[in-house]
Amino acid sequence: MLLKKHNPVKSMIMAAVLAVPLSGISAGGAEDADAVTARITPQMQERAASLSRILNYKAEYRRGVFMYDRTLSVYEKKPEELAARCKILGLTDIYYSFSDKHAADKKYSGRAAVFTALFHKYGLKVHALKYDGAEAFASDSYVKKSAATVLDYNQSVKTESRFDAVIADLEPHILKKGRSFVPVNLEHYWNNDGYGPGKSNDRLVKQALSILALAKQELNGLEIGEALGFFFESRYLKGELPSASINNFLGPCAFVTLMAYANKPEKIYRMSESQLKNSTRPGSVAICLKTSVGTLNDDGIESSLQPQGWDKLIEAADHVTKEAGKYPAFRGIDFFEYAGLEKMWGNK
Repeated sequence: MLLKKHNPVKSMIMAAVLAVPLSGISAGGAEDADAVTARITPQMQERAASLSRILNYKAEYRRGVFMYDRTLSVYEKKPEELAARCKILGLTDIYYSFSDKHAADKKYSGRAAVFTALFHKYGLKVHALKYDGAEAFASDSYVKKSAATVLDYNQSVKTESRFDAVIADLEPHILKKGRSFVPVNLEHYWNNDGYGPGKSNDRLVKQALSILALAKQELNGLEIGEALGFFFESRYLKGELPSASINNFLGPCAFVTLMAYANKPEKIYRMSESQLKNSTRPGSVAICLKTSVGTLNDDGIESSLQPQGWDKLIEAADHVTKEAGKYPAFRGIDFFEYAGLEKMWGNK
């Protein structure tokens, strides 16, 4: 998936206040420190409490969100407000866009240090979002260099500003010949006739697995996850993509998040069920709900919950969590991406 001077960190929030559940705060009660920092309306606080209860149905569930420059630039001068908002929504993980270009930009990497420190302050785990272009399929040296940018960044900042992990967004299925962002020197391209053992689509899947394994090797102990197309497992089961088993991806990866993009709760779950059934690792498969529209390679409003509003998002999160939670492999709910989620959260 592709998209389009820091303020000092504020004083630490009292532990007693942090322990107060959102659901227990009334309009006339004591002010919640996180809500004040987040600058949210009473309606947003009520909605966040509803979502947080669903996402935290089991304490071990993770709840992540993809975050890009269109969010980070808005909050550049108020970074703690963003961190507090993420916490109030019940999130646990941030998938923070950090391309090689970003890493080389002192302003961007300096901003990343501020945001990451604040996300950590609010108890969030921060993953550097890498490999979200096509270059990794063209060169092993690019894979190594990209991993090195994360390690170099982590060495250059204070402990509280370091990335905790990496999440990759390899999408072999978008590598179609003639697309402007696809390198011209690829050995294989994705195409309708490329399904089957030894054919181009499966070779690209194998290459994606090799990229993930190499990245893991180069990341010096940092875990790596992968944003995975929901259809890989079904194609694997049909013999059309023999390399695309969920467990093959979980070889190098600590987890995957399935891009189950649809606007109906039942369909989102159906897209994810075979991966949940077949994964042999507990807590390894997250399900990503789409909350944005108009992103690059967008599949239209039918792939997003945003046009249907907040209540439909709550319905989808609740249905998916309850159904997917029947399988040990379920990791939790993720969102693509924050700007769309926030728009839904604040809409009247």
